[in-house]
Amino acid sequence: MKQLNGWWVDDDCNDDGIKNWDADSWQNHFVQFSVDTFVEKRPIKIVLDIGANIGQSALGWAKHCNKVISFEPHPIMFECLEKNVEESGYDNIELHNIGLSNKTEILTFKRHLYKDGISRFMYPSELKNFQKWIRDQKQLVENKRMIPVHSSSELPVTTLDKHFIDNPIESGRITVIKIDVESWELKTLVGAQETINNNLPLLIVEMSKTRPIESESDTYENTFKFLKKRMNYVLIFKRRSDHYFAHRNNVKPIFDKHFKTTKWATDPKRWENMEFEWKPEET
Repeated sequence: MKQLNGWWVDDDCNDDGIKNWDADSWQNHFVQFSVDTFVEKRPIKIVLDIGANIGQSALGWAKHCNKVISFEPHPIMFECLEKNVEESGYDNIELHNIGLSNKTEILTFKRHLYKDGISRFMYPSELKNFQKWIRDQKQLVENKRMIPVHSSSELPVTTLDKHFIDNPIESGRITVIKIDVESWELKTLVGAQETINNNLPLLIVEMSKTRPIESESDTYENTFKFLKKRMNYVLIFKRRSDHYFAHRNNVKPIFDKHFKTTKWATDPKRWENMEFEWKPEET
C-alpha cells in the first residue's frame, strides 16, 4: 500500500483521477452539492455508499449524516478503504467487503490496475475473451513486453435486501443511496427493491449511455424503465454521468424546500439542455 495525492491506494495503482484530484474536481464537491440542493435540511440519517472504492465519497458523506454504510467487493481496494477511513478520524462509517447484485453468487471481477475506479464485475458473455486476455497478458509480462493492466478474481455478491435481513439497521432511515458500480447498476437496484420501497431515498446513480454493456437486458435505458415503472422513481437532475432520481411523491417537496433556493432555479438559463423527466412547472 502507498499514498497517492493523500489517499492510501494499492502499490499497483497509478490512477490519474486520484493523482489529479484538485479542489475543483466534481467528485470533491458533489456531496456538498447534493446535500445543499436535493437532500432535506434535517440531519441525514443513513447514506449507503455502494461501490465505495477507496473511500472518496464515504468521507464526503460522513460529515453530513449519522452513518455511512459502504460496500466494496475487491479485497485490495477494501484494505485501502479501511486505511483511508481509519486515518480520517470518522467513526460513523461502517464497511462491508461484499459486492451487491440481484442474487447471491460468485462473480468474476475485472480489476483495472491503473484506474481502479472503472474496475467491475463481468457478464458471462465477456468471460471467454477476458480469460484469454489474462493468459496473453501473463505471457507478455513474463517476456517483459508489457506491464500488467488487468487482473481478475472471483468475488462473492449478495443483494442489498438480503444484506439488511442478515445485518439489520438498528435505527434511522436511509436517506441517500449512492451507486457507482460500472455497468452493474440495474442488477444492484433489482436486489435493493425492498430497501428502496421502505425508505424512499434519493438515488444518485453513476452510469453512462456509452459504456459497453454485454447483457441485452442491463442497458442504460432499461435502468430508467425499471426505476420509472417498477419503483416509481424519476430523474430530477443529471450532471455528466451522475443521475439523481427521486420517488414521485418526493419530487415536489425536494423542489419546494431546496431546489428553489439554489442557483439552478434562480437562473432560467441553467434549465436549458437539462435532461429532466420532470419540470418545475409540473409541481
